[in-house]
Amino acid sequence: LMLLPSGNDAAFALAEHFSNKGKDFVSYMNELAKSIGMNNSNFVNPHGLSDDNHYTTAYVMALIGKYAYDNCEAFKTFCSTGYYECQPTNKQPEIRYWRNNNRLINEYKEEYYEDCIGGKTGYTDKAGGTLVTYANINGRTLMCVVMKSANSLSAYADTTNLYDYVKEYVGQEVYDK
Repeated sequence: LMLLPSGNDAAFALAEHFSNKGKDFVSYMNELAKSIGMNNSNFVNPHGLSDDNHYTTAYVMALIGKYAYDNCEAFKTFCSTGYYECQPTNKQPEIRYWRNNNRLINEYKEEYYEDCIGGKTGYTDKAGGTLVTYANINGRTLMCVVMKSANSLSAYADTTNLYDYVKEYVGQEVYDK
């Protein structure tokens, strides 16, 4: 749920389940960040919404994206899932439908990009449109991180422009280095 329609409430609920009102979870996030080489970042909440003390860089988002993609099969599955039906439960009698906000993987959207295999969208007033995506290009899985786009639609355009550039101008010899 949290990765498909950007469920900030689900992120907070998961953090609360993990620890004392999410505070221990945020400490864990910061420790993990530092352990995989992330500097110039500080997390103060589990959902990423704006706070003056909550900040990161595109490089750090790339490290997080690579770590999640390489170490968590569930993340790969969720970030590439376009649509999910949550069946009724004893507390919710109706089927709930969740769609992934990433238009690059939705073949019915104008922004659909055939080579894209997953990713995560984001937006805050301060960060603008943000997008971390993965694509199969020239026989390799690549990741693209875009931050501070004018809006979410611009983030899609910026991403596809970067992937198109790689397709056209970056040859196999670069990947082999």
